[in-house]
Amino acid sequence: MDVRDVADAHASAVERGRAGQRYIVGGHNLTLHELLTVTARVAGVRPPTWKLSTRTVDGLIGLGDVLRLPLPDLTKTIRLWQPLSSDKAQRELA
Repeated sequence: MDVRDVADAHASAVERGRAGQRYIVGGHNLTLHELLTVTARVAGVRPPTWKLSTRTVDGLIGLGDVLRLPLPDLTKTIRLWQPLSSDKAQRELA
């Protein structure tokens, strides 16, 4: 999302937002596989062709913890990935 769009959303929240409310400002949601595919294309490499089950991801993260591997924080939070909606912000702040 462009920083100018975020700045406009903040200004709109000040002008039109309801006190005590929270607004999610974002673009469209991608699955993790879609994100990795887009990232690979931008990097000029082949996108992943494999898919991992959530059980496998949990196992690999657990194994990394047991082996004390220095996993990036993103790796450990990947299971918390969830789609979020900016519909409320678009509806109320537009």
